Amino acid sequence: MDENDRHFSIAFNAAAELYQRDKFDECIEALRQLLDEPTTPRFHRIKCLSLLGGTLGDWEEAYSCYVKAETLWRITRRWHVEGVYPAV
Repeated sequence: MDENDRHFSIAFNAAAELYQRDKFDECIEALRQLLDEPTTPRFHRIKCLSLLGGTLGDWEEAYSCYVKAETLWRITRRWHVEGVYPAV
């Protein structure tokens, strides 16, 4: 894991910890900050969108998070076909 991935893993885990402690507003803010960062890796962006969608009270905004996460996953899966690159 490179330094960039490590940084975002720590930040995502901190947001997930806020969620576990029922600090939803702080969790949402932390996730939005990660998503606003242009260098957030795709994998972490998908995780952030998934957690954010499950945390939001607004159904339409939550669904938008789901659609964005699903789209990123499908794009990633097309670039890295299952079984072709075992390390991925």
